[in-house]
This record gives sequence, C-alpha cells and structure tokens, in this order.
Amino acid sequence: MRQGFTLVELLVVMALIAIISTLSAPSFLRLVHRSKLTGIAGQSESLMRLARQYSIRYNTPAVVRIDTASEEIIAFVDIDGVNAGDPSDWIFNPVAGRPARSTDFEVARYRLPNTVDFDSPAADPYGHGVVSYFTPVAAENVAVFRPNGSVVDAGAFRLADKFGNYLELRVDPPISGRIQVRKFSDVDSQWHVRNESGKPWKWN
Repeated sequence: MRQGFTLVELLVVMALIAIISTLSAPSFLRLVHRSKLTGIAGQSESLMRLARQYSIRYNTPAVVRIDTASEEIIAFVDIDGVNAGDPSDWIFNPVAGRPARSTDFEVARYRLPNTVDFDSPAADPYGHGVVSYFTPVAAENVAVFRPNGSVVDAGAFRLADKFGNYLELRVDPPISGRIQVRKFSDVDSQWHVRNESGKPWKWN
C-alpha cells in the first residue's frame, strides 16, 4: 500500500498553488480596494444622515464638510456664530467656556482608508470636481442641513479607489435632503444608484 507523496508530486502541487495565487492576486486586490471604497461611502452616508437628524433634533443647522488635507469627512452642529447667541454661520467655531452642546459641537468624523481618495473622474461631463455644488462657506463648499430636514443646496462629495472606480454621496433634491450613494459609469459617463433600472454597478 502506497503512503505519502513523492518529491516530484509535492513540487507539482506547490507549483500549481503558486500559479493559482499569482493569477488570483490582482482580483483579490481589486476586491479589497472595492470593499474599502464602498465601506467608507456607506459610513459617510450614515454620517450625513446623522447630521440631518441632529439638525432636526437641535432645531439648528448641521454641516458636513470634507478636509482634503487630513482626508476626513466631518459633521458638526452649528449652534451659534463667533459669539454665544450669534446666528449660525455654518462654520465650526465653538465658544470657549460654554457648556457641552450649547455651542458648536462635532457629531463625528471619518478618515478615508489609505486606498481611497477624494477624487472625481476626468470624464465627468459636468466637471465639478471633488465637491459638486453644495453651499459656499468661506473657502469651501459644504452640505448644510436645515432643522426641517432639507439641505440648503444640493450637491455631492466624491471618492475614488486606485482602480478608477468613483462613488459620490449625493444630496438631492434640496427640499427633502435625500442622501444617495451613486457610482460613475464609464459606459455613459453618468452617475447611477446601485441596481438602477435593474443594472448592477460595474467595477474596474
């Protein structure tokens, strides 16, 4: 009765494993990148929904902005302006010495994974870049949610992985403040929600 394997058989098995690993590595890497992109997009969508809820709860504007330097998406509740009692100015400037949540306070922030960047496709026919519309405040454009659940101006923040896949967090129409994640299609150069018209997203 034969027991074990010969050296030749072991070498053949090891060679096959090496070949399979080499062929599957690129696909696995793309899957990891895709997972991180959809993951941070989902977290950011939740963050925007939370900001909208806080705006309704505290009856004051809530703002979502991106920081391209720190690669973060940040949400805060805008209680007042520079001084206590000043009207909201949509800028994060908490008044020193005020009790918690009686002045501007941060809701949450998420940092992008190292495989994801704020970026926009060159083929985008609208050519709006990383931030599409929203409300201009100081030197940036931000999403400003009102206490009635609407958003001041419609717009989108855009994310990308290293393989040319682009997702955007779109808030539109303004009156309802609806938040959606959409993917850019290389086929028609348009943005689509998942399974729009029964069609799943296609990935690079």
